[in-house]
Amino acid sequence: MRPSRLFAALALWAASLSVFALETELDWTFASTEVSVATAGAGTPSLSSYWRSVEQGSLQDSATIGKGLTVFGTIWASFDNLPSDSPLSAPSDIVQGSSRVLEGGVSWELLPGTLVFDVGKKIIHPSSGFFETPLDLMARPTDPFEGPAAISPWEEGWIGAGFTWLAEGFTLSDYLSPALTWSSAADSVLHYVTSQQGDWQDLVRLSSRIGDTDIQALGLCTVDDPLSSSAAWHLAGGLGADGQIGDALTLRAEAALHDSMTRITTDGSPSLGSETIDWVPRALAGLTWTISDKLNLMAEYGYDGSKWSGVDYENLLAYEKARGSDMPDPLNSGEAFDSAASYGFVRAAGDLGQSMNFDAWLKLNLQDASGIFGGSASLTKDRWVAELRLEQSFGGSGTEAAFTFFRFRLEGEFTVLL
Repeated sequence: MRPSRLFAALALWAASLSVFALETELDWTFASTEVSVATAGAGTPSLSSYWRSVEQGSLQDSATIGKGLTVFGTIWASFDNLPSDSPLSAPSDIVQGSSRVLEGGVSWELLPGTLVFDVGKKIIHPSSGFFETPLDLMARPTDPFEGPAAISPWEEGWIGAGFTWLAEGFTLSDYLSPALTWSSAADSVLHYVTSQQGDWQDLVRLSSRIGDTDIQALGLCTVDDPLSSSAAWHLAGGLGADGQIGDALTLRAEAALHDSMTRITTDGSPSLGSETIDWVPRALAGLTWTISDKLNLMAEYGYDGSKWSGVDYENLLAYEKARGSDMPDPLNSGEAFDSAASYGFVRAAGDLGQSMNFDAWLKLNLQDASGIFGGSASLTKDRWVAELRLEQSFGGSGTEAAFTFFRFRLEGEFTVLL
């Protein structure tokens, strides 16, 4: 089926559902991307371009069905001609259809203003970071195609149950998400409803406000099979603070610690080993400066201890240069630019007037000074938004940019709100 017909089918689906006064969004994204494709054996990678077209639609609603009882839900569907966003891995069909229940369930306010229970599927991301989110301990992978933000606009939640206790001076919440796995045959049907959940996860969150600063502490316990004598237990924790200075400046800082992970190692030769890291830190420091009601500036620094730095990073790039096309690729040769331990990010965003907005941003690898810069301009009307975006990678030979196939992208997006 052609993309235009898919978009029309999604539009008909969305329009029919909007008749019932449900909040419906229809989105069409198309992009031309220039990449550097490695040749087999010796030789210089060649530049190539490919098109990706994604048609997406979502439907969400909430309703009060009784005293203290609220039902809520969001469903999503898409047609994508290149879900991997890589010309090296195309779907077997012309397009690949997907759908999910992103979130949904029942919320019961047992004690008004004090105690709330939730059961169903819930999206959880307590981090206030933009390009890095250390406090999102329960996170799903995102698609770099969706831009520099760490949180996907089509984020999928976790099936489970939990409570929120709003006490005087603090808020305590807990959310338990069970492991949910099934056979590949069953997944051929169920993956249109929800993703599998490989482990049991229990997230506890304590938050409070002191003066003009919001403070939160989180703990996550993960286990594959809690009833097994050989169960693999893992712990993670985090602290975060967001403070306001005057009316214009917001500061934020987050730190998280994860136990036990395995990371690839190399001495620079075309061979790989592995090492176990007992504790993995992640951190974020950032600020947002509201210069005026039409312009704001954001700056963030992110650190991820699961990635490479110093000599380890230099050896990794030396391996990438020496490896053959049939050897493992620890950089994944994608476009995420996330292989170094430290990155900086700056973004300016504002209002151009007459319903027009813009942003310009830069993500910089602080290990080798390579990175990606980009920008966008959008026009918003009552029921639709049109946006044009571009991204460009930069960096010399011997940098992350040299071993990542992404080079340039021009992208358009059209969104209809019904």
